[in-house]
Amino acid sequence: MSTTTILPETPAPINWGEPLDLTVLSPREQAFNGFINKVIIGQPRGKRAAQRAFRRTQSKLRTGRTPVYAILALGPTTCGKSEIAFRLGQFFHGNRYAVLKLDGSEYMDDSRLTHLIGGTAQWAGFVDKARADYVPPRPDEKDTMCELNNHNLAWSRRGSKSPITIILVDEWDKACPEFNNIMLSILRDGYYTLGNGEVVDFSNCIFVFTANLGARDVEQAGEKAKNPLGFNRSATELSAEETEALFNKHLKEFTAPEFRARLTENGEIVIFDKLTADEIGQVRDLKIEEMTAHILKEVDITLTVDDKARKLLLDMSLANDGTVANLNGVLKSQITDNIDNQLIIRRISPKDQILVCVASDGESIAMRREVKPILMVSGIDSDEFRAATAEADAQFAAAAHKPGANEVDVDRVKAGAEQVKRAAAQQPKARQPFMLSVITNSPEMLAGALKDLDAAFAQLGITKRSQNTQFGITIQTEMGVGEGDLTEEKVSADLHDMIKFREMAPGVMIRTVETQL
Repeated sequence: MSTTTILPETPAPINWGEPLDLTVLSPREQAFNGFINKVIIGQPRGKRAAQRAFRRTQSKLRTGRTPVYAILALGPTTCGKSEIAFRLGQFFHGNRYAVLKLDGSEYMDDSRLTHLIGGTAQWAGFVDKARADYVPPRPDEKDTMCELNNHNLAWSRRGSKSPITIILVDEWDKACPEFNNIMLSILRDGYYTLGNGEVVDFSNCIFVFTANLGARDVEQAGEKAKNPLGFNRSATELSAEETEALFNKHLKEFTAPEFRARLTENGEIVIFDKLTADEIGQVRDLKIEEMTAHILKEVDITLTVDDKARKLLLDMSLANDGTVANLNGVLKSQITDNIDNQLIIRRISPKDQILVCVASDGESIAMRREVKPILMVSGIDSDEFRAATAEADAQFAAAAHKPGANEVDVDRVKAGAEQVKRAAAQQPKARQPFMLSVITNSPEMLAGALKDLDAAFAQLGITKRSQNTQFGITIQTEMGVGEGDLTEEKVSADLHDMIKFREMAPGVMIRTVETQL
């Protein structure tokens, strides 16, 4: 009997196509990459970490309940570590403060951990949500009894529809070891059970840990050879590889291996670099852009900073330690504080345009306000005026050079000029509102000043509409800051009369008041 051997069927060969282009990004990821490249200056490794974290939020293949991503940012102070978290919050929720921030310095003692995860029964800080008299916090109010609960995760998103929560653990290295054990459990499992039994889900969270571990040693090594601006490098200055090795050495001494393993399993450890002078200049431009937008939104004042002022602000920032913190201090003291003071003393007001420039000494910041054109209706635009001066116009035209002669009829020109002058004098005055400000130091001086003003008003035909006096206020003048009484009078006057009044009372501040025709 013959046997038939059935051979296994050979699978058809797979026809592999061209390699996929792995660099193509979705429109939303392209938008995020453009945003993060604009708002984070330097720090290419930090940007890549933020971009990988964003890509995980779009993943369709995530498994388990672990957090979306975890970033441990190491590096010197004010180099952009915390800024990564704030910018993530800004992109996802439209608000840079849409972040649940935990400060490691608040948990240096393990007795403070009940504030983090709540207390158990019989312990201070225990909140029984099953009690009939329990009153939950409002949706727009943070729960101060327990930081890591479901309510605070939702609160940190500030009403955004995005489910992603950004958790910033700032100064992480200052927290006690038990704090790290809690973070380890969250990174491993993606959830945590609080003291009152509430289970908190962290599967849609991005964690950003910041620390200065090893920063002091790196700074001390760099100071040995660094010039004031830090551009030149000598043999004693640490290289990038040596700096990274020093940071990693301190990290291994500080953390347990399992904590580092969980970070690298579902995130990464990033070493941030000290910003260079050129990068500080880019941060300056970004901060000025955000500051001018804030001033425009809050007080409706348009601020412009010219190139020379920008350079001087950068020089002031680099004069000390050249950090972003020093830059922030310079911008506040040189621009924000002065704008605030000018608003308080009413030297500037909404709708003004302010130019920040360099003073004449070349070493300090000055500000100049745009001089607004005066809005007025003149009588010379009326039909009556044109009719009254028609004859004078004809005389001016006839006074042109006679054919074949080089002389002008001077008498006819003078007659026409006199007729124009008489017609202009007969036109009604075009009045508009002005605000006058007078500073005095005593009631007697105030009474005398008001008497002189009334006399000048009567002489020039100026009409007073209102008067308001503030007593005993702080006033900024050209001579400095002092106490005094500020009197403001709103008047109605013709422009030419106000010019005469300026000559009579040069010490009175005059400004126009915008009107709607």
